[in-house]
Parts: sequence; C-alpha cells; structure tokens
Amino acid sequence: MKNLFKATHIFRCNHEAHNGFSSEMSVHHILNVKQCYPHGCFYLRGRCKLMLKGKTCYRGFQAVGKKCAGCRYLEEQTVHCQPELQISAQEFSDFERRLEAFREWLDEHEGRELDIQGRIAGVKPLLEKQILPHGERLALRGVLLSFDSIYLDRTLLEDRAFVRVSAGQQRRFAFARGMSLWARATLHLDRGRFVLSRLRQVDIESPGEPPEWSESRARVVLRTATHLPVQLPPCHRCPSGTLVDVTDQREGVKNYRHLYCLQGQKDPFNCPQFLSLSRQLEADNGHPRPACLQRNVIIY
Repeated sequence: MKNLFKATHIFRCNHEAHNGFSSEMSVHHILNVKQCYPHGCFYLRGRCKLMLKGKTCYRGFQAVGKKCAGCRYLEEQTVHCQPELQISAQEFSDFERRLEAFREWLDEHEGRELDIQGRIAGVKPLLEKQILPHGERLALRGVLLSFDSIYLDRTLLEDRAFVRVSAGQQRRFAFARGMSLWARATLHLDRGRFVLSRLRQVDIESPGEPPEWSESRARVVLRTATHLPVQLPPCHRCPSGTLVDVTDQREGVKNYRHLYCLQGQKDPFNCPQFLSLSRQLEADNGHPRPACLQRNVIIY
C-alpha cells in the first residue's frame, strides 16, 4: 500500500505560492485541505500603485503585505487558480477508485493501536516551535523515527511513516538507523503523513548503527539549528534537514511547518551535500525539479 495522500504526480496548481514546489501539490493539499478540485479557488493579489511607478512606499515597506490593508495606493486583483491533472482522465478515474479504498482503510485503522514492524531509516530530534507576539522558542519533544516501509498490522505500507518517541524511550532503547523492531503504536494522520505515537511493548529484533542522537546533543541543536526560508526537496531528503511543527500565536493561532537544518546551514545552495542530493533526486524522478536548481522560489 502507498500513501496516496502524498502523491504529487496527480495535480499541478498555478498558484504563485506553489512555485517553490514546481507547482506539484500533494493530493492531500488539493482534495483535503483546499478542496479546490475541480472548481479551483480565488484569492486577492495586492499591488502597490506607487511601486508600479517606480516610487517607494511612503510608510517604508519594501513589499505589499497585510499591513497595507486600507492604503489608498493598494490595488487588489481577484485571481482564479484551478488545479490541473497531470495524468489522463482514465488514469485519474482509476486513481479515484484506489483513493476510495485507501480512505476506507484509514477509516478502519486511524486512531487505533496497531502492531508495527519495520527497519528504522532515520532518527532525528523532534522539535516544536512556538511563535509569540514578543518572541519565539524552540523546544525538544523527543525523537522522530522514520521508516521507508513498515508493517501496520498485516498491511505493508511501502511509503514514508514516522514514529514519535519520548526522550525517556530514546535513553532506554537507543533507537538508531538500521535497527529492526516490533512494537505497538497508535496511528494518526498528520497533514497527510502517517505518524504513530504512544509506542509500547517494544521488541528490538536486530541492532542498527551506533546511535547518532543523544539527548545532550539534541539540546545543543536547539541553539545551533537554523531555519531555512526555502523548502527544497534535497533538504527534505538530507539527514540534517527536519520539519518543525510551528504554533504561531501572533494573530490568533496558526499551525504550519518550518524546515530546519540541524547542521546550522543558512543557505542550502552553499551546502556541500545539496548538489549531490539534487542529482540523486533527478535520477530517482527521471527529471530535475527546477526549484532544486534555482534560488528564486516562493514557499507556501
């Protein structure tokens, strides 16, 4: 079984915010979050009349943003965006049938405790970020184990899955890449990802590599990790790249993710691993993703 919600070869969207992903959006984003297929969505694009004439903003702003609301020089356009299919109508019809079966499986298993079995593909600190009106803080919440494939009861998920582990469990079991384990955990869907929590009855079937992350080293990362303003596919694949759940409380409460580099790189394009990972992605996908090779990307 594949996680069909994370498939990115089905839809393309011309929304300018998706340019950083080569306009390839996941099924989860299009069908579950925005629910914009097939009718599309509308949004307002703001332009400054002064900047269009080559003049500067009298309030000192460099670009149009939320604080421009009500300004007499603000010009807003209504833009209609509509997702496009990247596959044929017949292929999409077949995909819809598989997606319906996938949803039925999720309805039966989500929120339930399952037997899990698999080999750990990666171990990273589990970080959470809180943004307050007068500051922000990064906190360590344990460790995140990743699996390239995993058994969920009797179903083999041949796709990415994650297991949240507490700091105490990491001290006890020393989870590491290459380790095979059996356990019980509760399945949740997190923004289209398979995430398991409440790990218990752990049975280590075979050891892996020496543990890479200790609690003391993870706490050092809290001070040295850097936020990458651009989310590029090679950084997602990199062992030092990790997504951080963000709770933004500056204007109401918003939840999203930031990409952090655990090695402290501030510019991915200056990272020695970036080019090799880009080439690896190109070989895997059969074509390069333009967002991997240029700087002018916009992140949604």
